[in-house]
Formats: sequence, structure tokens, C-alpha cells
Amino acid sequence: MEGRVHRVAWPTGNTYLIEEQGRFALVDPGYPRYWPRIEQFLLGLPGGSPTCLSLVVVTHNHPDHCGGVDRALRHCPGAILAAHPRAADHVVDPLPRVTLQHLAIAGEILVGVAKAGFPLPKSRFRAPVTIVLGDGDMLPEPFDRWCALHTPGHSSAHLSLYREIGGLLICGDALVNTADRPHPTGLVSDPVAMAQTLTRLRGLRIESLYPGHGRPVVKDAHAQIRWA
Repeated sequence: MEGRVHRVAWPTGNTYLIEEQGRFALVDPGYPRYWPRIEQFLLGLPGGSPTCLSLVVVTHNHPDHCGGVDRALRHCPGAILAAHPRAADHVVDPLPRVTLQHLAIAGEILVGVAKAGFPLPKSRFRAPVTIVLGDGDMLPEPFDRWCALHTPGHSSAHLSLYREIGGLLICGDALVNTADRPHPTGLVSDPVAMAQTLTRLRGLRIESLYPGHGRPVVKDAHAQIRWA
């Protein structure tokens, strides 16, 4: 199977598995205790197993996305880690500013964390980053049809992953789907960078959208996104 994206949903967000040529890449493993379910999900896929997982990618270094990196890599000895340079340097951004109209979104995420019984750990991982992904870099084979896009605003180290063939976008927290339709995140650390990111993403052909929070949109996604 080529260019397929599988979702593992959590109370706090989403983990994705990219499938290309019988290999898997794990995007945003979430919190450490998520790993057993990710492993079971992987084993339930045709040909899936930890030995088939060769790449772990983090979209940004917030704990609900990268907290489980170390555990995932321990259970997948053949996998390597890819991240933005600032995430690789373990740079932790200040908490994003929350506008009044987006308090409900932030509250929903925090309620999910509380219900899941998770603390708020530091936004760091110990595993070394083997592949530092800059803007426009392609993922390693067999995921080399996926391009890393630097999409700051929510975090300075934020990456999205775009597969032009098929129009697939894994967007981390640049866009979320926590309301009636996909929309920009309300948790913004740099408003100017966020505006530039949205302009860039709006120019892409997005057929399927895979956000960090909320349901994916797998058909005609671009037309369904509320950009402001």
C-alpha cells in the first residue's frame, strides 16, 4: 500500500502511521503510555509490526505530540527519529497565547488530558535525532514522496508533512478540527509566523487533511477548511 495514512485517536489528539511500500512511519507518538495501543494497532494492520516501523517523526516538541518518542524507539530498534532543528536541540517554546474565542478549544484539549489521567510532562525527549528536517526536505525512503514543511506559529519548531501525489497533509497543530470544520489553531506563540503558515498551506492542494486534534477530513479537505 502506498500513500496511506492510519489514525490512532486519543483523548488528547492523534497519532498517525504513514504506510509506504510495506513500511511504516510513526508521526507524533503522543504520551509514553500510548505505546501499547499503538503497537496493537500496528499489529492489526496487514504486514504491520514494530519491526516494520522504520521512522518516527515529531511535528513539534509539545508533550502531547512528542512525549512518547523514547518509548516508541525502544520498542522499534530499527526506527530512527526525524524532527525540526529546534526540536532536535530540545528548544522549548513558551506556552502559546490563547485568544478568548479559542478558550473552548484549549479547554477541550486540557479536559482530554485530565480525563486520560496524564500529567503535563516537559516537552523534551532524550532520543537523538538522526534526521534533522528543514523546510522542503524529503523524508527518507520509502517515505520520500513526503515533504517536510516548516509551518511555525503554534511552535517555532513546527513541521507539517505533505504528499503532493494524493494531496495528503499531516499538519500537526497548524490546523485542528475541534469545531464544525477544520480551522487554524487558537494556540499561537507567533501570530506573524502563523499568518504566513496559513497563507502557505492555503496554496497547497489538500485533498486529505490529518490534524493533530480532531477528525481527519479525507475528501475535498481544502474546501472544508475555515482559514480565519
